[in-house]
Amino acid sequence: MEKFTFRPVGQGLFYTGALLHGYYNFVYDCGSVNRRYLEEQIREYRRSFDVRGCQKPELDFVAISHLHGDHCNGLLTLLRKFRVKQICLPYLGRDAAAVRVVLALMLFGEERRGGEERQELYELYLFLCGLYGVGGDGEAGEYRERVVFFGEEGQRSGENGAWVCSETKFDIGANGSGTHYWQFGFVQKRADDALLRELARQVEDRFGTTDSVGLAERLCNDPGKADSLRQIYGNVFGDSGSLNLTSMLMVHFPLYKGALSHYFYGDPKQIFPEYGKRLCRSLCGCSDFYWNDRVTATLLTGDAMIDASMAQYVRDILEERGLFVLQAPHHGSFGNWRALRASGLDTALYVLPFGYGNPYGHPSAETVDDLLSNRKRFVCVTQSGGFVYGID
Repeated sequence: MEKFTFRPVGQGLFYTGALLHGYYNFVYDCGSVNRRYLEEQIREYRRSFDVRGCQKPELDFVAISHLHGDHCNGLLTLLRKFRVKQICLPYLGRDAAAVRVVLALMLFGEERRGGEERQELYELYLFLCGLYGVGGDGEAGEYRERVVFFGEEGQRSGENGAWVCSETKFDIGANGSGTHYWQFGFVQKRADDALLRELARQVEDRFGTTDSVGLAERLCNDPGKADSLRQIYGNVFGDSGSLNLTSMLMVHFPLYKGALSHYFYGDPKQIFPEYGKRLCRSLCGCSDFYWNDRVTATLLTGDAMIDASMAQYVRDILEERGLFVLQAPHHGSFGNWRALRASGLDTALYVLPFGYGNPYGHPSAETVDDLLSNRKRFVCVTQSGGFVYGID
């Protein structure tokens, strides 16, 4: 059985997959605003390997959709507990100063944070700069050769290079058959290189540096600097350029033939207590269901704003397959949900990952109402419960 898990980390995303009963393991995003829940889930994930007698278990790859803390602040812990063969990161361009500024903006620029959390972000920021080869600390050097940037030149790209697509087929067939077993596809919308360079120039003018250590120290020691960083970003990119919307999507599905049963564990009605009766009527009986071998794919979206072009890339990868599970982008934010609906992508089941009590209003009431009114199957992943599904 192939097993996939949205782990209960609150406001964030931590998704794990295990193929061939744990022979091949991967992670998509590992972060949360609620650090305690994230640490608990990383420990639980690590313990799941102990029964196999692993000293330091291997992960075949970890993919990070984008570099906001609620999607990546568990990466360093994950790398220390596992031997990760490959780290898949979004491409941020070739300008080193721009990469450092983008990383600083995404980690420090969301909202004011407490001193302890700023110190954790300081460590993560320098580590990520090291992974991207633009400065940072020495610990990243151990992992640098394992990093893959999806979105670099040479991969299939869309109009003006704004969209990039990469497909990988992993031969992990049983009994050394040499046949492809599972396919992964990655799609990313790249930010404009000229705007990124302008962003770095304005930060240099305002802060006096774009050095990794210099930026990190200023942002940690003076939280008000994050306001300045956001202001500069708004001046350069305007309202339509939110960098988290350029998240790297990942789609995956089996390549072997034969009828496949799909099922999930958990209560799809554990969403909002106030919606209980409505959910019962719209979702009654869906705690265990099956689909044919053409509805097998999973689409993970991070915080992407999915438009028609991006959706077409996903369809090209899928060919004639249908989506079984789709992670609602940006924790069910209505703007992202509306864009997804307009793109025409649909699925057998939507998953909304968010944290109870989050200050962002995720998921939006409009998103939930749209799901209910259109009788869509969906389940929410919160700090109170995760979601597991399988493919046989």
